[in-house]
Amino acid sequence: MKPSTTLLLAGLCAAGLLTGFAARRVGSGTPVPDVSPKVITPPIAGESRTTPVSDPEIVPSRSTDTLESLAALDDANLSARLALWLVDASAADIAVFWKGRAARNSRRDVVTDLVFLNWTRLDPHAAIAAAEGSPDAENAWRAWACNDPAAALAAAIAAGPDQARAAASGIGEFHPAWLRQHFQEIPEDARYSAHISLGKWGDSGNLAEMIRFSEENGQDLDAASFDSLVRSDPSAAFAWAMKNTKPGSYSDLIDRFASQLAEQDTDELARLAALTPAGSARRKMDAALFAHLLKTDPAAAIEQAKSADIPRVAAERFAAVGLSVVKTNPGQAFELAKSLLEKCPDALRVMNMIQKPTGSGGGSGTSVPGVKALMDGLFASDPARLMDLVTPAGKRDLYNSYGFENYSDEWVNRDVTAFSDWVQQQADPAVRLAGVEKVIGQLQVDGAYHDAAGWAMDLPAENGKRFYSVNTVAENWARKDPAAAMEWLEAADLPAHEKARIQSRIRP
Repeated sequence: MKPSTTLLLAGLCAAGLLTGFAARRVGSGTPVPDVSPKVITPPIAGESRTTPVSDPEIVPSRSTDTLESLAALDDANLSARLALWLVDASAADIAVFWKGRAARNSRRDVVTDLVFLNWTRLDPHAAIAAAEGSPDAENAWRAWACNDPAAALAAAIAAGPDQARAAASGIGEFHPAWLRQHFQEIPEDARYSAHISLGKWGDSGNLAEMIRFSEENGQDLDAASFDSLVRSDPSAAFAWAMKNTKPGSYSDLIDRFASQLAEQDTDELARLAALTPAGSARRKMDAALFAHLLKTDPAAAIEQAKSADIPRVAAERFAAVGLSVVKTNPGQAFELAKSLLEKCPDALRVMNMIQKPTGSGGGSGTSVPGVKALMDGLFASDPARLMDLVTPAGKRDLYNSYGFENYSDEWVNRDVTAFSDWVQQQADPAVRLAGVEKVIGQLQVDGAYHDAAGWAMDLPAENGKRFYSVNTVAENWARKDPAAAMEWLEAADLPAHEKARIQSRIRP
């Protein structure tokens, strides 16, 4: 390929006029199509970088711009014209352009990338010096690494750890083959930067080398290469994911594998799932199959949720279906949530029991995936109906109900009046009592002590409920306004001995 075409492609890629994949290949030695002399028409400002151009125009293969005309352009119109101008610009011209750009304190990532990609090709030391001490320094080192990985890395190591990390990042993004061959030459504290950037594009044409490189260096296979492996050899990708997902880790390799293969080949995913023993990996594969079924046949997905034998699995599936309709059909979503809780009453709080060697046990609460998100959506749609759904009958179950505790606290804090109305309608004494106590607490937070005291007076007198609640409100009220608290207490319909006890506590 002609040098000018290579640079033109580099500029156009950096300007967002070609795909990022082609952009990474520029300067790496991998052939890219020669589009000379045709130049892709730049997108309209605000368009996506991947927006197809329906009718590319043939434009001159050489720029007619000058430093003055470029300086007059705004950012929306600068990138494409700058890319073409840089094809023939000298290092001195680029330095003048950048000096004017810096003086205007005008920054746009694509323009910065264009400048330093070309400047470091012609005079890397001048480009690095111009960027030193500025936010553009990292871009400059990365661009030099794109043009000359060996020279850039050597200079960066001599310059310092930040510069080494920036150069390593550029190498990882633009030169995967060079990185594999020279990985040990990169300082240890810069290798992570190289690996992260490697993940932007991977090296799908050299999967065997990428796998070997990852294994030799104890690193995860980058996401792009892993995705390519899923496409080309699902069984090998699954084996890699199983081998490299450590017990107790938060790795999403199985999730990534399963979700991609579900879109690519559901039969193959189902086959691999059937061969996988029960456990976390199998659940994730089944979940991906269900998610795909939900997109393609919602009615069949609902039937699968209904027929699930394991409560947690049923809950997860009902949640997925409910989330798909919670905004468009909240009525159906409420019915699905009802079925969910019938199948798995503890779906909002499943206890994982831990048995210790001493014989004692413990546990921690974990929600079934998707359930809380569904309930949150339903709460936003109709708080009262959601509260009716998640509120169990009876005191014993009520105070162990995550659903009641979580959503009643949120509702009373958001709208104490609406929550109060719901509480007034509750026939179950335990539910009503718990609701009244929350109303009293929120009214005090809001400084509405008179109303809080009125609600406290409605509590049952048995077991001292009313007395202790009225006493608490009165003491809190007295700290803010002792005269008003005493005035209310004197008029309150309380037994004389209770009133006297409270008065003795709040009297100044």
